[in-house]
Amino acid sequence: RTATIDQLADAVVAGGGQSQERSKTYASFDAGKLVRGAKTLELYALPDNGAVTEAIYTLPSFMDVGQVKRMADLVSAKYGDMTAMEGEWGVGNVVAEWDRGDNVFVTVSRGWPSTTTSIKFINLPSKNYRDKLVEQRKAAEIEQKAKAVNQAL
Repeated sequence: RTATIDQLADAVVAGGGQSQERSKTYASFDAGKLVRGAKTLELYALPDNGAVTEAIYTLPSFMDVGQVKRMADLVSAKYGDMTAMEGEWGVGNVVAEWDRGDNVFVTVSRGWPSTTTSIKFINLPSKNYRDKLVEQRKAAEIEQKAKAVNQAL
């Protein structure tokens, strides 16, 4: 829960993940050796301290609509009964959620018509803070562009 992106990235590589991209706030790995069927693992972190806000496994399903249920069963085996679910296992969008009680949530989801499954580990307070920083940065960029246009006129 308090791991930094460098700590997790080093552990992922030690576990067999192959680094694809790595920066202070983002890292991606080929996750095929970490989770059966996984294509990638992405880590997102705060810019100020490197605390991980999200870890996302992506598992292409090749139209296997049962994959999301199998992944949810694996998560249930580790974290117990899910705390919320939206959708149907067999068709359409589905999201299952586990609230670990420490501001960390785990979700297993599938979009539609794409049947790719995602497993997300989310540190909610850190993610909300990161989202706020991203919005502030975007607003600053828009303001800077507006100033540049005004100066050009």
